[in-house]
Amino acid sequence: MNKENLLGQIRFAREIVQQQALLNRELAMFDRPLLKIPRIPLKYRIPASLLLGVLCSNNVNGLLFLLIMFFPIYYPWLFKFINQIWVRRRKAANAARIREIESRIPFLDNQLHQYTDIPYPYAVNPDFLERSENYLLTLRADTLQECINLFEEKLRFEQAEWNRERRHRELLAKLDSHHADNMRNNERTREILRQSPYVVGGFIDSLKDNLKDLARRK
Repeated sequence: MNKENLLGQIRFAREIVQQQALLNRELAMFDRPLLKIPRIPLKYRIPASLLLGVLCSNNVNGLLFLLIMFFPIYYPWLFKFINQIWVRRRKAANAARIREIESRIPFLDNQLHQYTDIPYPYAVNPDFLERSENYLLTLRADTLQECINLFEEKLRFEQAEWNRERRHRELLAKLDSHHADNMRNNERTREILRQSPYVVGGFIDSLKDNLKDLARRK
């Protein structure tokens, strides 16, 4: 495969991958819920329920009172039920478009296999395709294998950088922890030193009193 042919295949693969990304994004929109469920711990929802009960006790009676009072308790299940109905109806209203997208995505995959010689894991990797096009245009590579080698080398370098940064963050966290421990130990030491004159003085006074008692007894 010559360089121009490879460049054409990479650009073709990039276009296919972009189309797939748009289709997957559109498909995901049909599963998007209508209501966002706040994640409030139960230990806060129970007091809120009691407070609502107190506030509504004089104005609301019967079933409505119970619905309002216990809303902080049952609202996650209510919102989830509403979201399920919303998603189900939305998918039903767009069933034709969903089928079209679901059939289009495998078709694009077949296009990649049929019209490119790029290995599949790389052919569907937008980062690889973008970098490879840059390698070819900047004369850093002339073949697919050279593009793959440069890309893998870049991944290894980025992974090494990430590992180095992670170790650096862990070292800083340990140093901060040791510093905090030292500060606490120094504070305890200073507190002991501040109290030591009173402790020693009290011991000496007690010893003097004991000696005086012994002298009187004699």
